[in-house]
This record gives sequence, structure tokens and C-alpha cells, in this order.
Amino acid sequence: MFLPGKEIWVALALRVLCAGASAYPRASGGWPAAHHVLMAPSATQAHRHVTTLGQADLPVHELGAELSAVLSGLVPHEGYCLIGFDPVSGLRTFTTERNALVGDPAPMVRNETAEHDLHRFTDLARRPSPVGTLGGGAPGEERSPRLHEILAGQGFSRELRLALRGRGTLWGALVLLRERGRPAFTDQEAVAATAIAGPLTWAVRQVSVRPPAQLLPPLPPGVVVVGPDDTAEAISSQAAAWLSDFHTAEHPLPYAVLLAAAAARSQDGARADHLARIRTRSGRWLCLAACPLGGERVAVVLQPATSDQLLPALAAWHGLTPRQLDVVHLLLQAHSIKQIARRLDLSPHTVEDHLKTLYRKTGTNSQQGLIAALR
Repeated sequence: MFLPGKEIWVALALRVLCAGASAYPRASGGWPAAHHVLMAPSATQAHRHVTTLGQADLPVHELGAELSAVLSGLVPHEGYCLIGFDPVSGLRTFTTERNALVGDPAPMVRNETAEHDLHRFTDLARRPSPVGTLGGGAPGEERSPRLHEILAGQGFSRELRLALRGRGTLWGALVLLRERGRPAFTDQEAVAATAIAGPLTWAVRQVSVRPPAQLLPPLPPGVVVVGPDDTAEAISSQAAAWLSDFHTAEHPLPYAVLLAAAAARSQDGARADHLARIRTRSGRWLCLAACPLGGERVAVVLQPATSDQLLPALAAWHGLTPRQLDVVHLLLQAHSIKQIARRLDLSPHTVEDHLKTLYRKTGTNSQQGLIAALR
């Protein structure tokens, strides 16, 4: 489906009311509760609720659950999936879901990277409207592997995808699912979903960089060998420790590992910027990189992320300017304010102003706190 241009759909989204769009009983249990009618909030109310969620200190899985609750009346659904992407490489950094697709993620990875299906996340990120739906009978759906093979194989018949984007970057995505026999997502619901795109994008960015309550020592590097059929031919004990620290226990291999392997097999090969910087459940920073071994086999290396590897993504997540990034680079090298001023041909007062802005953007209040947030 195609919706109006950006200015129009934002205006429509903030005005649309879905009053009377009652929730329907679920075949598989869970909420919306069976036989209950939920009065849908307005898109403006949903926007306000999601803005509040973005400001709350919620773990990834709680953010997903609260978001689904906010949307239950506005855009009824049985399953959801909230995804975060590395802003530099585009690789997946986290996934949280409920009653979504289960089992081997390899078919979804192939669908997203190799098959020419409708509404892939990278395609939505480039379109005037960031939303797309499957299951409503739009042109091309009869040839959609995701609709007829992947979704249908697990009892779903409708999908709504919302790309979370801004300034040319894909930050994340939201997927809503409806089970077989439920009505298709309407254009009104698709437009209403765009009302939460802005604050949800902000929330996803904050989740990616939120500091942990306790810093734990890094784990040693590990390796996973991914075979041509996307199965794990070998997993070192060190890699297994990293995988157990992921936000979700995906089986047999996480999306992040399979997507990194797919990127390594692509025409670009193992590019230096094909890194996934992932905040694990314990708060450790993981750098995930893949290298082709030949014959479609790929070695995926999981290791503690260095400051140099983290900074490009952290600068994007926090919205740092090039000059602010220059200050950070020198600060991480233990330069004083006077030394930074001399190196950058700035006054010490200007450097201090940059530091105040950096504190605000990163949610810190000192040089030590800033350094800790960027490592």
C-alpha cells in the first residue's frame, strides 16, 4: 500500500481517531482480552503515551510490552516485534517480541536480504511513507513469500510494518501481526500507526545507549561458524557465553548473527563498517563482525567493542555533531580541556560549552560519566 507524502501523513496521523475500532477476541490467548471491547485512544493520545515511554528507564522487553498495550485499541493486533538497528551498518542490534514468529529465523533473514518481497525494512526507510501492510489484497501480494510461506506457516495472515527512520538513517522497526481470520489492517490504521513513529524512534535510540545499572567485566572473544544453510557448524564456548547474554534466547542462532553472515556473503563482502554494536542484557558492549570463509561458510566473531568501534554508532544514536565528536575523541585520549582547545584551535570556554552539550545529549553530568557512557 502507498500513503501520502510525509507532511500529509504526519498531519493525518495526529488527527485520526479510531473510536469504535474495537479489539477482537484472540484465538491464541493473551490480550486484547477475549470478548472485551477496548475503546481505542486517539492517535494524539498514543503519541503522548509513547513519548512518555521513551523517557522512562525501561528495559527493551518492557518497552515492547508497554508499546503493544498502548497500541492495542488504536491498531489491534495479536503479535508484535520491535527491532533496533545499528545506525552505521544497518545490522540488527536488538529484537523484542510477543506472540510473533518463532523457530528458525533463517527464512526471515533470507526474505529480508535476498528475496524481493514487499515492504522490506530498507525499502520502507526510503519511501515517502514509512508504513506498509500485507494481507489486504494489494498488488504483488500474491507473490509474497513472507505472506504465504512465513506468516501463513505460523497462523498469521496480516502484517503491518513501520520503519523508524530519521535524517536518512533506519533506527528501528515495528511489526504488528494479526492471526488468520482477522480483518486486514486498514489505511486508517496504517496512518494512525505513523502517529507514534517519531517518539518511538526516539525511544529505540535511547534503549540502544541507556547505561547499565552495573558495569560487568567484558567476556573474551568467541567465534561462530555459520554454514551455507545458516546452521551453526561450530560455536566456541566464549561465543556461547556472549549469545546467552543477548536480550532474547533466539534459537538456533540470533537474527543479529545470521544478518551479519548474510552481509558477509553479499557483494560487498566483509566490509570494515559491517559491524553490529550490541548492548547485551548485562550492559556489555558487544561488537559482532563476520568474515566469509568460502563456500558460503562465514565466521562470525563476537568480542568486546572498543571505543573506536563504538564511537561512530554512539555519535549517531546521541546526535553528536562532527565538532562534538572531535572533542570526545580527544577526551577519550585523556586530553585536558586546555589541550583539547589547543588541538582544535578553540577557546577553553568553547570546549566547556561543547562538554555541557555532550552531557545533555548523553544524560551525564561529568567528564568521567561521559567517558563511561561512550565506552
